[in-house]
Amino acid sequence: MKQRFLEQGINCIRTGLQATEDLDDDTQVLAGAYTPAMGELVDTRRYGRQLLSFLRSLPAGPGITICYNRRDTSRVRGYRNVTVKTARWSLPHRLTWRQDEVPVGHIRVCQGRTSYDLDVNSKTGPTMI
Repeated sequence: MKQRFLEQGINCIRTGLQATEDLDDDTQVLAGAYTPAMGELVDTRRYGRQLLSFLRSLPAGPGITICYNRRDTSRVRGYRNVTVKTARWSLPHRLTWRQDEVPVGHIRVCQGRTSYDLDVNSKTGPTMI
């Protein structure tokens, strides 16, 4: 849902609940999903789905370098490196992951002499750069 909002230009200021002492108290909350990192988990999933989908569309060939802004490291690589691990076992490509001078919210994918820009907050597909 957050992805759809962002694609339509609707800013999401919070995903999940504001962490409070009451929410951390087991006697106050009876049921339901709660984690103080809900927004980070949602963004990890959004980034991972888009990146893995795009990587699956690339032809086999030279290694691929995935570049991202330092501030997006956990979102791109995934919580506990889940995106890195998923890519390793599900894709035939040799991948290199590195922080670089990429705008926040963008992922640059380089294969040979071809580079693509993925804007994860937009509904436009990858752009060749």
